[in-house]
Parts: sequence; C-alpha cells; structure tokens
Amino acid sequence: MSASPEEIVRRAEALAERLAEEQGLELVAVEWKGRVLRVFVDGEGGVSVAECARLSRRLSAALDEEDFVPGPYTLEVSSPGLTRVLHTPREFRWARGKNVKVTMKDGEVVRGVLKGRTEGVILVGPWELPLEEVAKVQLDEV
Repeated sequence: MSASPEEIVRRAEALAERLAEEQGLELVAVEWKGRVLRVFVDGEGGVSVAECARLSRRLSAALDEEDFVPGPYTLEVSSPGLTRVLHTPREFRWARGKNVKVTMKDGEVVRGVLKGRTEGVILVGPWELPLEEVAKVQLDEV
C-alpha cells in the first residue's frame, strides 16, 4: 500500500526534525508537492548552503533507508526565505518574535512582530487579527 501525501509529510517531518536538530538547525516546514519533497530549515543567524547540503545528504540516506516515499522524487533542502508565507502551526511557532506582514481580505496590511497564533486569532504587535479576515501572513523584510 502506498503512503498518502499526509503520511509522507508526517514521516519525512519526523526524520528531518531529528536530523536538523542534530546539526543545530530548526525544522520550519516540510512540503510534498508533485514528486518534490521540500524541507525548510533555519538556524541561529540563518542557514548556509553547506548546512543545507549536509542535511540533504543525511536526510536522503535516511529516506532511502525508511523507503516510504513511493517511486522517484526530488528532495530539496533550503532556508525558508526572507518573505516566506506562513501556513502551518509549526511555521507560526517558528516565526514567533519575527516581523510579519499580514494582508487582510479587505486589502489592509498590518505589520508588526508576530506574538502567536491561537484558535481563530493571529497576534501581531498590539493587534488581535481574526483568522477568517486574514488573506496571507508572511515574513517581513523590514
């Protein structure tokens, strides 16, 4: 039986988190799109290409050993980028304390430091923004 996309992400996330932590890095997100497994990591002061390459080699070997991704695929390991859009609870936890730009569904833009995300609300600076009114949350280069 072939693993579902959710199962692939869950299992890859567990492997990537362990290996990233061993390198002193923090796992930001894992995505499975098409036949591409993307792993985003960060570190104190950012992450270098060499650190990404090292993690990629180690993760590739672990994925080959576990063998839960069906068929051929491409593994990409990189930093989250300066203006990454935040989607998952893991990404919001990682981004806590960072500057974000929130685009509301009505077009208003709110900028500030991300304080957290609770049920139905994003906390940015002194504002509590209802999730149902938020179109996009992304890191801000400020």
